[in-house]
Amino acid sequence: MKIKLGYICIGISALLYIVLFAVPFIGLFSNFKIIAGSIFYVMSYIFMFLGFWLLGKDLARKIKDKFLNIFRKKKEE
Repeated sequence: MKIKLGYICIGISALLYIVLFAVPFIGLFSNFKIIAGSIFYVMSYIFMFLGFWLLGKDLARKIKDKFLNIFRKKKEE
């Protein structure tokens, strides 16, 4: 349950970040655009860090292993 919730939080974070780029095209006052953009940006980071916290060391270990595999020499057989 904790892992699923972590992935959901990261998905919400990605959606909020994508919506952030649509804010300039909203036909409202510029003050509202600035406030909405700031809220989307902050909420995106809150959900991202919450997702990373819920996923924990397992996600960090998977990312680290994949990153290090890029730079490892492949053994020739």
